[in-house]
Amino acid sequence: MKNLLTTCVLITILTLCVSTVFSQSKGQFMLGANAMVGIPTGDIGEISNTGFGFGAELKGFVSERISLGAELSLISFPVKEEFIDEITGGMSGDLSESHQFTSILADFNIFFASEGFRPYIGAATGLYMWKVKATAGGITVTSDSFTKLGIGPEFGFLAPLSTKLDFKMTGRYNIVFDETGNATYFTVQGGLLYKL
Repeated sequence: MKNLLTTCVLITILTLCVSTVFSQSKGQFMLGANAMVGIPTGDIGEISNTGFGFGAELKGFVSERISLGAELSLISFPVKEEFIDEITGGMSGDLSESHQFTSILADFNIFFASEGFRPYIGAATGLYMWKVKATAGGITVTSDSFTKLGIGPEFGFLAPLSTKLDFKMTGRYNIVFDETGNATYFTVQGGLLYKL
């Protein structure tokens, strides 16, 4: 119940922020989707393989070189085979485990150019819903989830493909804050942004 309440509060705050951005925007809004590859680091990196995910975002420019936006994404990191026995208690069968992060983020970017190829730096912050799930023979053996605050410094670029469509590439180092030790992972996102 606490996780649901926290999520609802953050979504409300994020909605208010996006509404404010749109009311202050210089007229350029972008809606997009991306695919991502994630490299786990820290403790999760020791037990997990490369992860894959996808996301969607809404971005508004408050000036020619500053944007604010909202992003929703999901990425899953499968646990390395040698660690699965420890988690499932030596059960036999088709075993798997993953660490999954669903994030609801607000982001801020500063662009170094106002048109054409536009490199940028920035950061994203918000809630990360962290789910650990183990299955044996298609049956969930254990599942646990946590909602944590996090931040993600980032860099990337926008490159125009047409007057209405841009290609976006982003590298982000995600830090999910936890009392027992932060979860960290690096993502590379590639996707398309459509100018509304």
